[in-house]
Amino acid sequence: MLVDDTNDPVLVHVQVKGARDLAAKDTTGTSDPFLQLACGNTKFATSVVKKTRFPRWNEKFTFKVRKPLDPSMNIRFVCTDWDRISHNDFMGQFEVPVSSITPGEPHKAWYRLRPKPTVMNGDGYAPVCVDILCMQTWTDRQTDG
Repeated sequence: MLVDDTNDPVLVHVQVKGARDLAAKDTTGTSDPFLQLACGNTKFATSVVKKTRFPRWNEKFTFKVRKPLDPSMNIRFVCTDWDRISHNDFMGQFEVPVSSITPGEPHKAWYRLRPKPTVMNGDGYAPVCVDILCMQTWTDRQTDG
């Protein structure tokens, strides 16, 4: 659990590994997926992997989280199919509560993509694999002994 009595910012490192069995959103029977990540006001996106239902991103992102932590703060992941001509297609989403991450301990998991919150159905969509590592940062307040 991410709890600390200092006011130092926390770095949350996220490595997006890949996904499997994504829905075929294109007429070719594949998709052009990418993943968007957001925490607070910080947003990132992976590259688009074209013509696949089994993308491998292996991309790393770092969120700087200020303390005190809001217990409701989440890292939100949204999987989207990129389209050149029409609008991109929503494929699913999931959230990881920042408070569930233990500092210094790697957290690797597969998460099921879920429909938009307004859609009430089913068991979710294909899984996405992410590694999350949270680390306390050092600030200029450090002193030499």
